[in-house]
Amino acid sequence: PVVFAFHGGGQTLPEFAGQHPALFGKCDVENVILVLPAALDHPITRETLWANKPFDYVVDDRFFLTNLIEHVAMKLNVDRARIYLCGFSGGGSFSHYFAATFPGIVAAIAPVCTQTGWNDPATGLIPAPPAPLEPMAVMMVRGTADTKRPYNGGLDIDGVLCRSAADDVAYWTAGSLCLGAPVSTATPYGLNIRFPNCAGTKEVVLVRVDTMPHLWPDAADGYGFDANVSVIDFLLR
Repeated sequence: PVVFAFHGGGQTLPEFAGQHPALFGKCDVENVILVLPAALDHPITRETLWANKPFDYVVDDRFFLTNLIEHVAMKLNVDRARIYLCGFSGGGSFSHYFAATFPGIVAAIAPVCTQTGWNDPATGLIPAPPAPLEPMAVMMVRGTADTKRPYNGGLDIDGVLCRSAADDVAYWTAGSLCLGAPVSTATPYGLNIRFPNCAGTKEVVLVRVDTMPHLWPDAADGYGFDANVSVIDFLLR
């Protein structure tokens, strides 16, 4: 299996990798090929940004990813049925965007502290994003104290309108044809809401981490949820 992990907007690959060594350890234990790409600098913002929307980017990173998959598959023993995406913030948004628009490539995604959709550059509003082109297994991790991607939606700390965790759940449960009632499980860190009755073997899961701000949580952060372990466990399942 191969996991592509996308760093956040404004981050660098060395920063993300250096902050989360446990992600490497977990993938070693599970015999997972871990690939950490680096985003390009946006010419206006001068920040590293992924092409996580259908406009306002340097190149279409979806084609970069498909090329990268082929490159990795030429070099290593890749299981094509087990290609996975995860990411933090803007990298998580790119995971949403790729999985919804490029069918037949990835088996599951696990975005952390991010959202589906994007803001219209003319109005600042969030139009309804196009429906996913295929059902997808998705685990979304959201913190209730996240000021960059507010759990309940609305304006973020920069005054930008954001979609809520409920909006993201509705997007993927509709796209994955989830028909049954959700199963909610209280956890030491908050709440897991799982929609198990989706198309085929797909499932949609929302992980609510109480009091967690905008970050990819490690065990040492003290929120009771370790994304390095839980993200990989979900993707492999």
